[in-house]
Amino acid sequence: MATSYCSVQIVHGATGSSAVGLSAYIARTSRVDAHTGETFDFRQGREDLIHHAVLMAGGPESFQDGETLWNAAQRAEIVTDRKTGDVRYRSGAQVARHVVMSLPWEDDLSDTQRVALARSFAETHWVGRGVAVEMAVHRYGSEFDPDNPKDADAQRALEVIRSLGLDVIRIEAGRTVPVLEGPHVIETVLEGGGRRWRMYQPHAHFLISTRHLGPEGFTTKATDLNPRFARGRGAGSRGYIAEQDLWHERWRAHQETFFRVHGLSLAVAPDKAVPETKMGKARSVRSGAVVENRTRDAECQAAMMEPAEILAAVTRHKAVFTRRDMERVMAVNGIFGAERDELVAAVLADAEALRLHDGDTGEAAEVFTTRSVRRQEREILERLAAIHARRHAVAPAAVTAAAAARSMDGEQLHAFRRAVGAEGLVIVQGDAGTGKSYAMGAVRDAHERAGYRVVGCAPTNTVAADLRRDGFREADTLHATLWRLERGRTRWSRRTAVLVDEAAMVDADLYDRLSRQALAAGAKLVIVGDDKQLPSVTRGGLYTEARRRFGAERLTTVRRQEVEWQRQATQDFAAGRVAEALGAYAERGFVHWTATTQAARLALVRQWAADSAADPGRNRFVYAATNREVDALNQALRAVREMRGEVAPGREFKTVRGAVRLAPGDRVQMHGNRKREGIHNGTLGTVVGIGGEQLTVRFDAGHTAVIDARHFQEFGLG
Repeated sequence: MATSYCSVQIVHGATGSSAVGLSAYIARTSRVDAHTGETFDFRQGREDLIHHAVLMAGGPESFQDGETLWNAAQRAEIVTDRKTGDVRYRSGAQVARHVVMSLPWEDDLSDTQRVALARSFAETHWVGRGVAVEMAVHRYGSEFDPDNPKDADAQRALEVIRSLGLDVIRIEAGRTVPVLEGPHVIETVLEGGGRRWRMYQPHAHFLISTRHLGPEGFTTKATDLNPRFARGRGAGSRGYIAEQDLWHERWRAHQETFFRVHGLSLAVAPDKAVPETKMGKARSVRSGAVVENRTRDAECQAAMMEPAEILAAVTRHKAVFTRRDMERVMAVNGIFGAERDELVAAVLADAEALRLHDGDTGEAAEVFTTRSVRRQEREILERLAAIHARRHAVAPAAVTAAAAARSMDGEQLHAFRRAVGAEGLVIVQGDAGTGKSYAMGAVRDAHERAGYRVVGCAPTNTVAADLRRDGFREADTLHATLWRLERGRTRWSRRTAVLVDEAAMVDADLYDRLSRQALAAGAKLVIVGDDKQLPSVTRGGLYTEARRRFGAERLTTVRRQEVEWQRQATQDFAAGRVAEALGAYAERGFVHWTATTQAARLALVRQWAADSAADPGRNRFVYAATNREVDALNQALRAVREMRGEVAPGREFKTVRGAVRLAPGDRVQMHGNRKREGIHNGTLGTVVGIGGEQLTVRFDAGHTAVIDARHFQEFGLG
């Protein structure tokens, strides 16, 4: 029996995927990505290739070359940023679809017929609709190690082999043996007694452009290929056909027609009746659990097209949204044109959606929220009001002693006295560099002297570590603190003072949980932040609203800089006067301008190299807007250090952001957490030793940890 296995992936340029690289893989050849300069070489797999072709109905003749075709497809999704001059992919840019379909393995079908089956499907469903398709038919599916008991894919493969009673063809290294009847596992004997097995499973790859072709090249988006709306279960319900299911059903029907027309005694197996090999680069055999996962994934894709899921997505990062925000979510899911407009209308008609009104005119605005978001915010503010109304007494002697132990100016002293006053909720707004951490140290001291248990909380591990360094005996992330409270691991009381630092970064869900716990325990809340700096990553804004409702002590005098013009520039930045602040630094030669961003990167690396050579003991920081740029700059700076002999070429480690080379002396940054080892996201350290897959890192905070890169890969160059 044949199967209707089908998988669909979207090639997104902005995420680092390369349509040119994927083209090289399916064609088993070498290609160069013109955008990145990267070479992709898969010629060593030529034995796997049965057929390759580029199919087009029109378009430039040069597009018959896959490298030219997909470089052009990527160029069609690239724009030049008018502000920075950066050449980048459009937001949400989709370059191509990659569809993989199983082909019948039975001897009833020759390779020529398999190619004809795959090609006829491509011509019917894609080429005839005006898009370009690069297709390839491959001979083998999964490859795995049967002798590795920890290789779950291998063990599942063996179960499938045994359950179907498949023959195993043993191939001595260097010999070729013709494939006999039925689906087979080909066992390859490697040097040293090791083995790799390959499942004989013919399959077709299709790389499909997301734009139509014209005489000069790519034109408009091929939205007519997107999945369509369909009725779901229940009266009046709406669903959405997941793309994978769409092509799965069409592939089933096309095969059955092909078999009937050519008089072949083959049929397509019912879903889940026959185990299938997973095709392409992923090397595993689909078991029942994997089938279930694929079904669940398709269900999730369909659910994403429901109004409730769209509303949840657009309010995940902010409390209010616009029509444009909804369209962005739909674009990520491949929804454009009439389907998008229909779904927008369905979302806005949903009972959960709420149109907001202009506060001055009272007229309806093109801004929306949801009833659940508004309800949560109201409940949080009501709880904060109840906390604010409670009274707490800090002994005057404790206040006097804490104040006397520090040298605070009038502004800091005023904020300190407000925070140690009787209010149950105190809010402090501190601009950057105004010494709010110093003043809050006095607040902690006063409460501890008065017999309070003082709990320091922060939205990130880095800030929590700063609190501990500033003298807080008990300080952790808000997530960890609330987790312990909600599970009864710890308790707050009326004699607990909770100080939340960087409170503007705290999202609505955390404020919801925090306000519940503080109100139930009768604890005092002191929240400190600056809403002109980093906001919360997910939906927030509660700090600003609480400050407006309950008032706040403000720290505005910059104390971090001693030079007057620098203090003024910091205040200008805080107030949003960016041109004035930047101009103050530029006038004094601290800002260097270039014509393009690429030239700026090159100049930065050269300047860093010169400065670090002249004064190697001084701290320096290099910042960029994206992780991709950060990684590229880190690699460039490391190359400078290696050229100077400060670090060896080192060895390669796999990380969450790709492979990096490390040697003793390299700077590294953590991108994950291992609290028991003192590893926190964002912390920096220096590699002091390497042994096998283990790195010994001395962190800037002073402690040393051993990282096993086989189990923890959330790190990179720093």
